[in-house]
Amino acid sequence: MRTIKNILAILFIGGGSILIAKLDHENSVYYPYTVTYLNVLFAIFAFNIIARKNYRFKNYFTSVFNIFSEKITYEIESELPFEVLKENLKEILVQNKATIRYESEDKIFATTKMTFKSWGENIYVDIWKNGNTTKVKFISVCLFQMYSWGKNEANLKRLISSYEASLTV
Repeated sequence: MRTIKNILAILFIGGGSILIAKLDHENSVYYPYTVTYLNVLFAIFAFNIIARKNYRFKNYFTSVFNIFSEKITYEIESELPFEVLKENLKEILVQNKATIRYESEDKIFATTKMTFKSWGENIYVDIWKNGNTTKVKFISVCLFQMYSWGKNEANLKRLISSYEASLTV
C-alpha cells in the first residue's frame, strides 16, 4: 500500500505540474492553471498544519488514502495495570519532548515540534484491557510528507526503549 500511495503522490504532484505547464504554455499571459494548482497545494498544506494539533482529525491523518502523510503503527502488550501503564506512557511522551494535546480514558494524543527533517509528527496512543494484560497501540504520523526520513521509526524506537527502561528498577 505504501508504494501505491507514493506513486499516487508522485502522479498528483509531478503529473499535475507537467499538465499545468502544458496548459499554461497555451495561456502564457496569466498562468491561471498554475495559480489554481499552487493554491490547491497551499490549501492542503495549510489545512495539515492547522488541523494537526486537533485530535478530531485522527482519522484523516491515519487514513490509508491520505497521500500527504506517512505513518507507522506498533502494538505492545504489557502486564502492567491499565492505570499505571497510562500514567507511565504520559511521562514517557513528555520525556521525549512531545506535547500532550488530548487525553481521554483510553487515548493519548501528542505532537512533536517541526524540525529540519519534518513538519512535525502526531503520536496517537490507544490503550485497552485485554484480559489480564493491557495492550497499547502507537501510531506515529509525519505530516505533509510522503516519506518520513526515519522520523516515525525513531519516534517509536525512542518511545519503546523509554517504556522498557521504565520497567527496570
